[in-house]
Amino acid sequence: MNNTLDPRSLLSSPQILDSLGDALFMLDQQGGAIPGNAAARTVLAHTGGAVRKLTEFFFAELSLGDIFLKKDATPIQLRKLNVGEHAYVVRGFFNGEDLILILSEITDLKRMAQDLSLQLTQLLRFKIAMQFLADGIVLTDVFERIVFMNKAMCELLTTRNVSVNLEKLAELENLFGHLPTTEAPVCVADEHDEGTAETADNKRLVIEKRALFLSDNKLHGFMLRFSRETESVPDADVTDRGMKKDASAGSATWLPRVSKTETVRPQPPNRRPLGRAALRDFVGQSKAVLQIKEIIKKVASSSSTVLLQSESGTGKELLARSLHELSERAAGPFIKLNCASLPESLLEAEVFGYDSGAFTGAKKSGNPGLFEQAHTGTIFLDEIGEMSLPLQAKLLRIIQEREVQRIGGQALKRLDVRVVCATNRNLLHLVKEGQFRSDLLFRLNVVSITIPPLRERKNDIKSLIIHFLRECSHTFKKNVSGVSKEVYYRFINYDWPGNVRELGNIIEYAFNIIDGGTIECKHLPQYFLESSSDVRIHPEKFDNIISEYSRKVVMSTLEKYNDNKVAACNALGISRSKLYRIISE
Repeated sequence: MNNTLDPRSLLSSPQILDSLGDALFMLDQQGGAIPGNAAARTVLAHTGGAVRKLTEFFFAELSLGDIFLKKDATPIQLRKLNVGEHAYVVRGFFNGEDLILILSEITDLKRMAQDLSLQLTQLLRFKIAMQFLADGIVLTDVFERIVFMNKAMCELLTTRNVSVNLEKLAELENLFGHLPTTEAPVCVADEHDEGTAETADNKRLVIEKRALFLSDNKLHGFMLRFSRETESVPDADVTDRGMKKDASAGSATWLPRVSKTETVRPQPPNRRPLGRAALRDFVGQSKAVLQIKEIIKKVASSSSTVLLQSESGTGKELLARSLHELSERAAGPFIKLNCASLPESLLEAEVFGYDSGAFTGAKKSGNPGLFEQAHTGTIFLDEIGEMSLPLQAKLLRIIQEREVQRIGGQALKRLDVRVVCATNRNLLHLVKEGQFRSDLLFRLNVVSITIPPLRERKNDIKSLIIHFLRECSHTFKKNVSGVSKEVYYRFINYDWPGNVRELGNIIEYAFNIIDGGTIECKHLPQYFLESSSDVRIHPEKFDNIISEYSRKVVMSTLEKYNDNKVAACNALGISRSKLYRIISE
């Protein structure tokens, strides 16, 4: 039996050959060549479609004369061959007297290598340029683990003159990790924190933190800038490129550019710089959270009444404090009252105050109400939906007239106070039921902000876990690095009726009993274990569509949309919770 393959027999199954991505050619010693499939005909087209011209090219570039003479294709294995603007890797073998050439295109890989080389060059330039900055620069990943520090920052640390708490910057052993190799322009994002510290020589350092987003609108890390506080300089000393010239040192220090329409407010002394600590604690990178933060920053400068609506445990008080601390009223008082915590008789006296002799047991000197105490500041009325109708009428007068009259008193006192209200109830529904005044609702609903519950923004759970781990690690003095995969899956698949507060309480519970470095299911409350599930250990709950093929489709879609889960869900027509279940299978 003759086992020698007739090279022409390769043409007997054109459909199979055309499905191959590699180009197949059959050549003989006399210079004849046959393109064996569609990929080969594409290569032929790159040379003008002339078989003779392509054959001569192969013989010249690959020294096929010697190959045919020695009947040994070893020298051409994995040779790189450029055909026009296309690059190929060559393999070959003899079938009888004929040489079979296989060309695998690597044009895209070549371009990727060129792009990578360019990116590495850009990265090198960036790192060199960073070393010339006078300010200390720290770059972190999304988990705030340090990936880069410039020379100025290293000098600040090694001289031990800086009393800056670096605990929140994460582990220093990851000092020189890998930076993202991308040419996409980096823009300054909404998340922007500032603070101050002092060096040993009593000179203040300004610490500025900015979140870094690329053009894909995904968070890629943070930049922290440590600069010595300097006296303000005339506008003429600030160039259009955002560089301030240091005349004494003869060097330029980078400063964030201020737009022509942006004004820089002088900060009152001894105040928390811009109140960004409170806003930073409102954790999340979902679209809804970023929009809320943007609204808070925009409306903080005004005195308009703000109504915060959401379920319990979503962070309404954090936003109320942020509104206060970001405003011009930050140096004034922030007064909080839970309208559901006091009976009506006490609530009226507490809110509006009373004069001497207003009722039995009243102080002889009288007592200012919370609105008077909040003068020049902000009053936060939580659970406003629980306030009785008579008190609602008095509150309406205060908001309308900006004046208050104490119980038992005759004089009216003018007020300069911002009102921020919050509720977990549907006020429109209460109006229809006659339990809430419609005119008061219209007065309160000047700026309305609705905070979505945690079950509707589960992509924020990872950020929240990191946030609470840091808080509890500091409080309990325990080094807990994370949660197990099973715990994470349970967190993702839980509905969180208590929202962010419940998540924080569960992690705090775990810290009370944990004795290791990772939170396991055994560290979680029993009620949570009974009402949550790890999708991996309950495969019977999935129908046939949750299979390996489904997971591949989901992962491919996520890759197509740059890991944008909302876009992937819309494209696949599934909910976000179902997407998480498919991924975690």
